[in-house]
Amino acid sequence: MSADRVLIVEDDPKLASLLRRALNLKGAEATVAEDGLLGRDLWATGGFDLVLLDVMIPGIDGISLCAERRAAGDQTPVMLLTARDEEDTQNRGMAAGATDYITKPFSFADLISRVKLLLPGLEAH
Repeated sequence: MSADRVLIVEDDPKLASLLRRALNLKGAEATVAEDGLLGRDLWATGGFDLVLLDVMIPGIDGISLCAERRAAGDQTPVMLLTARDEEDTQNRGMAAGATDYITKPFSFADLISRVKLLLPGLEAH
């Protein structure tokens, strides 16, 4: 069985590295894009089982990118990551087609438990 592939679109290099490492330790194959334009290009190539998508990223914001991919027919699960906890941001993200939403700062245990709901094959350790 092949590893779940996760695209991480996050402009904070430290957080992106921690997310990639945590997911790799759980058996996923994680790829990082540091801005919305690279994220768009990678996502459009297909093959990802989950996208972790920061809302406030350079190039194209996460909500617009999610809406764009949904309009193109892409149904890959999307978890939005954001420091903005306003209800309007959450509502716009979900209306754009996000599957889930987590507010920064978050615990990695919470993130991994949410990811496991979207990727049931992720290792339990």
